[in-house]
Amino acid sequence: MKKLLLSTLAALAFLTGCGKDGGVNSAAMNEPLNGKISDRAWKVQFGTVRKQMLSGSYSFTLWDLAPGQDPCSATYHVGETVYFVSFNLKDISVGEYNAKAGSGTPVYLTKAATTAGNLSSDSSGAFGDARITSANSSTVEGQLDVRANDGNWVKGKFTAKVCN
Repeated sequence: MKKLLLSTLAALAFLTGCGKDGGVNSAAMNEPLNGKISDRAWKVQFGTVRKQMLSGSYSFTLWDLAPGQDPCSATYHVGETVYFVSFNLKDISVGEYNAKAGSGTPVYLTKAATTAGNLSSDSSGAFGDARITSANSSTVEGQLDVRANDGNWVKGKFTAKVCN
């Protein structure tokens, strides 16, 4: 009886830690988006979403920099190395989006260095789960759980300001 009870409790613990595809830890998805980019610890500070005029899709960029100003006009300085997460979606409706390897849209985890007129970057395409949980004309909230390798992954929730 004791073995059966322990087995049942272990199975329940396993099932409650997994999402419908068996890989999403829902508790971690409620923490602010964090992880590693280019083997460096990373945590979201602010995000922006902009509509791309040519494609009609929406471009998300999530930064670990404190904006110090309106996120839609925030810039980084020449000589600064910046780390960010970026991805595109066809729309910003509430729902799950395909970020699965092989058939989905990758989420890019980027380390970028700036010089006087150039931006050099090293990006890893990560795959996993992407969700929009809330969207209105000024902000979009969502969750990501994506991984490229041990040195490039992020998991958690984010808020992005809609920029015109």
